[in-house]
Amino acid sequence: MSGSSSVGDKLASVLSEIPREVWDRVVMREPEWINMYGFLPKYGFGKFCVVMAAAGLNDFQLKGSAEVAYWPKIREVLLEHPVPETLAELESILKEFYKRERLAKLKIGRLNRFLSSHLARKLWCMEPKAVAEKFLGKL
Repeated sequence: MSGSSSVGDKLASVLSEIPREVWDRVVMREPEWINMYGFLPKYGFGKFCVVMAAAGLNDFQLKGSAEVAYWPKIREVLLEHPVPETLAELESILKEFYKRERLAKLKIGRLNRFLSSHLARKLWCMEPKAVAEKFLGKL
């Protein structure tokens, strides 16, 4: 395929043509946004990114629709606890939730792997500008 763009490049080009306002409207309709956006000011950017990534990794094989059975339940669990100060505290909070979910062992394993990753450690204390600057490079 030398000399031609990859499908990913073409898709990225098409998606980049969508105005920001349209993206914002689409995102605001997602259950993730509806249930979790309130944590951003409370948690700060880095911790919020880690929470969203961790929860997003386990948004599969749910006990019902995500907008009813998953995101509102994660929100409730997080509201019951103070903002976690460490990745270990976040893991403890979310682990209790995942113990009651379908495929609990698999989901807890994913949670552990992500929260012990270099990426999670870096994101935990990063600001938006730093993430944007390093997004295409290595975090």
